[in-house]
Amino acid sequence: MRRSKSIAAVLCLAVLAAIAGCGGEKKAEENAAASSAQITPGQLTDQIIKMAAQPEIYSQTAERHILTDQLASMGPATLAPLIDYMAAPDTPATARLFILQCVNTHLTPVYIANLKPMIESKEEVTRAVGVMALGHIKNETVAQLLTMARKDPSPRVSFSALSGLVMQGDPAARAEMKQLYTSGATVGDIKVEDVKREVVRV
Repeated sequence: MRRSKSIAAVLCLAVLAAIAGCGGEKKAEENAAASSAQITPGQLTDQIIKMAAQPEIYSQTAERHILTDQLASMGPATLAPLIDYMAAPDTPATARLFILQCVNTHLTPVYIANLKPMIESKEEVTRAVGVMALGHIKNETVAQLLTMARKDPSPRVSFSALSGLVMQGDPAARAEMKQLYTSGATVGDIKVEDVKREVVRV
């Protein structure tokens, strides 16, 4: 019972993390850009993963986004090691969410293969984060994967897939999301206010 409550709390955080995206940082970390001018992709990846291990310290700073921006600019698939770390079965849920917040605006179809193991995971948290990540990639293959994820037995995974389909431009998904807002319906154990916040976001 305690573990299920913990998972529910993490999944609630997952929804809010996707809503928050990369916003909310109040402090610009100019030193991060300066100190990382000559850094390699591997070093950047290691630094971001170290930050992910301490989300209570780094989640409210801009430094992680500065480093991720730089890593993404180094090549078309340089974020793959971060996504593979996010997908690894032994990665803590909080670290997965941290990485998702870093990479979500940089995701492209190149990373679909890296994300697929997440949505095929037996673990609910992993599937939810993977589905949220895929939702940021506008692509026909992604739309098909999200449509399949809508049938997931977890309400949170299914709801994340619905959000992703709205971002893909699916009119039926958009209508369903609007209905959720106007009816004030809950989705599983997601609070009504969190459902409405996600509807407004997408």
